[in-house]
Amino acid sequence: MRSYLSVGTTVLVLLFGFEGAAAACAVCSAGEVGMTPREAGRAAPGAFGANVDVRAGSLRLGDTTRLSEWRTEGSVHVAPTEGFRFRVAVPVLARQLVGPSLGDDRKPVAGDVSASMDAQISDTREGRWRRSFVLTVGLAFPTAPAMVDAKGAYLPSILQPGCNSLVPETIASYRFSKGPYSLTLAPRVRLPIPVRDAPHRGATIGLGASGQWQPHPRFATRLGTNVRYELEGADAEGRGDGVSGGFVTYLSPEIAMRPTLDVTWTVGLFAPIVQATAGGQRETVVFVTGLSWAI
Repeated sequence: MRSYLSVGTTVLVLLFGFEGAAAACAVCSAGEVGMTPREAGRAAPGAFGANVDVRAGSLRLGDTTRLSEWRTEGSVHVAPTEGFRFRVAVPVLARQLVGPSLGDDRKPVAGDVSASMDAQISDTREGRWRRSFVLTVGLAFPTAPAMVDAKGAYLPSILQPGCNSLVPETIASYRFSKGPYSLTLAPRVRLPIPVRDAPHRGATIGLGASGQWQPHPRFATRLGTNVRYELEGADAEGRGDGVSGGFVTYLSPEIAMRPTLDVTWTVGLFAPIVQATAGGQRETVVFVTGLSWAI
């Protein structure tokens, strides 16, 4: 069963993927309604592992500003006791920002470091159906710099590499499986608490749903949809910035492969199919890949 469940490598919905507070960056936002914890099975005592998650995409703000990002997040996790898993994730962003007062700015920057805990609340079987419930709680820290334009003014929250806030979040992941098929539902809530006099994003609620077919222990395909609603962000003075927040729905196909029993590789994308956002935001397709190693 462990091999069946371990294909949930990337957080799609995710954090802790294209979510933690690092989801303040444009690319991160696509996955911030992650599907399940990256290792979806019950954690064995003493289990240890590492992940690398890479995402690339872009965001347009109006007709003049474009942000392109390549986000790489490394993380490690450990399970000190059965059913509990602790994780620390560190992202790095390679960004190209083009627009008024910006020129053509290209630079790598640190993202917001996050820590989280997964707790398996229940894991039951009725006939051929198996049901599990995993609760994830996390906290992201404002380790990304607060960025300014060529005139020294803060960039709006949607263009910041981090949240400039402490960001607690909760994900409740429900998984139903039968044979090679499974369905995961994952509501998510994120509530930024500003700790800097700098722009910050608004609160976010989301819902992810993903169906998976695994015809072989080393191969699985997945198709999901992620819905995110975000409140308007604020500027450095705490006023609404008028260019962030709104509603986005993504379609997210994915393939997961296991070249060895301990390594899982996933490839997929987030395609925004509905965008009702403030300030003329337009997100492009975000390409994602992840590598997980169970040590």
